[in-house]
Amino acid sequence: MDWLANLLLCYLPPRYRRRWGQEESPQLGRAALLTGLLQAAVALFFYVAGFVGYLPEAWIPRMAWMEYLFSPTALLLGYLVFEGVVRFLVGLATGEAVGLFLLYPIAWAHAAFGGWQAAAALGPLVVDTVTRGDGKEFDLRIATCRHRPNWDRLMTISYEDQLYEIAKQEEGPLPRRFLYLLRKMPEHKVVRGLHLYDPTELLRKP
Repeated sequence: MDWLANLLLCYLPPRYRRRWGQEESPQLGRAALLTGLLQAAVALFFYVAGFVGYLPEAWIPRMAWMEYLFSPTALLLGYLVFEGVVRFLVGLATGEAVGLFLLYPIAWAHAAFGGWQAAAALGPLVVDTVTRGDGKEFDLRIATCRHRPNWDRLMTISYEDQLYEIAKQEEGPLPRRFLYLLRKMPEHKVVRGLHLYDPTELLRKP
């Protein structure tokens, strides 16, 4: 049953696989490799069979292949061959599962609409508030209206000529729902990622 589920899920874009609780896995990659190969082989078979069957019916045999190439059936089969080859090669080279191409624009539109809904629920953009701490729980607290996905333990925040590291994230009331507690960064610690922070930076982004 798991193998059958992977055969079906490998056709979906990653966004929808995650909704089914399925992340990228070797099993999904192998399923995409197999289905891509079968898709390309079957579509190529019907493409060639259609071309051979079309020739005797053409009035001008020399131009029949041009007519067939641009027929709706040939275009559809050619697309399926191309998509199958790409899905097979990506699965072979990287082990990743590439879904059906036609589903990706739907997934992108869904993600854009979902992002708009989430942003609307958080309210309008406002300037961050920065509060100094006593150095025990935190040295700096930033209350912001949007989540900062790259603010993690590897990110260093630079503010007013002082370096900080993310100690903790909490949730607060609207409009500044996201609270980041920062501690001064030890001098011996290596800076891996640096963010030059400005409380007004969200308002300046396009």
